[in-house]
This record gives sequence, structure tokens and C-alpha cells, in this order.
Amino acid sequence: MMICKMIVIYTDGSSSTLVSNNSWKTTPSPITFSSIYGGEDYDARLEKNGWNNNGYNDSDWKNAITVTPPKGY
Repeated sequence: MMICKMIVIYTDGSSSTLVSNNSWKTTPSPITFSSIYGGEDYDARLEKNGWNNNGYNDSDWKNAITVTPPKGY
């Protein structure tokens, strides 16, 4: 799970707020394991070449799903 709220402040003083929702897209990551104690496993064969460039075709990616946060949040 992930939640994001990012406020972008432009040089002219205006701002935009970006909030995660189900319009965001997701796909499996080359990071297959991550732990503060066990480090990170990275499988470069799973990299999506060019995913971070404008114009990338993400048509096979799925929309994120909205979930209820865990209790105590």
C-alpha cells in the first residue's frame, strides 16, 4: 500500500497538489524483496525499459486500487 500527497510550488508562487488515487497505474517492480534488515533483491530482467520517459506506453499496466487503510492509521 502507498499513499502520496505532493505539493509542487512553482517559481511564480502558484502551486499544484498531486494526491494518489485509482487513476495512478501500477505494474510489478524489479524490486522483488525489500527489508530494513534483509536488504533488497533486484531482478534487472523485470525492468520496464523507458518507463520513466514521456510517451512510455503503459497500456499493459493496471490502475491502482483504493483500499481501506489499516486500523490505527
